[in-house]
Amino acid sequence: EFEPDSALLVEADSAAERERRRFIDQERKLFNVERQIDDLLARYHLPFEAQLKERIMLRTQLDEDTMEDLIERELKARAPIVIFLLVPVFTAIMKLLYIREKRFYVEHFVFALHVHSFVFFTLTLLAVLPDWWLVGLLFGLWLVAYIFLSLRRVYQQSRWMTLFKYIALSFAYFVLSIVAITLTFVYTLLFAAV
Repeated sequence: EFEPDSALLVEADSAAERERRRFIDQERKLFNVERQIDDLLARYHLPFEAQLKERIMLRTQLDEDTMEDLIERELKARAPIVIFLLVPVFTAIMKLLYIREKRFYVEHFVFALHVHSFVFFTLTLLAVLPDWWLVGLLFGLWLVAYIFLSLRRVYQQSRWMTLFKYIALSFAYFVLSIVAITLTFVYTLLFAAV
């Protein structure tokens, strides 16, 4: 007669118990998420709440690696579009910073397109070149210096005034970029195809 090894039985039982506990924890998390979604949707009475709830529940059932891959893929696909849509916002900030200059919005827009083209060119070079920290540092310094010098040359102001406006422009654009990326992230979570 065959008698199973008791150590194998204990190991199989513990593996089954771990799997059962993981399943129960996952179900509990899904229930909590579903209850929170119901509360949120009840509070705001969204017209598309059924579709929204279905999408959120689908996302919460994905494993962590799949979810990270989905988010990374969707953000990479949408990032150039978001940056392109921020060009008019960048131009409006430029118009506000150089309000005393008698320049038209279109002139600022041409400069903004030039700067964004240069940034995309630099990022493309960084994507092609080896991934060394020194290369990234040099290209980052080149980018900062180029934008500063182009602001100084085009708008012909003192170094200190150009530096002040460059810092203000960078800060405002950084904040707006974070807002845009956050909205893109939320959009990706809700509406991206799995």
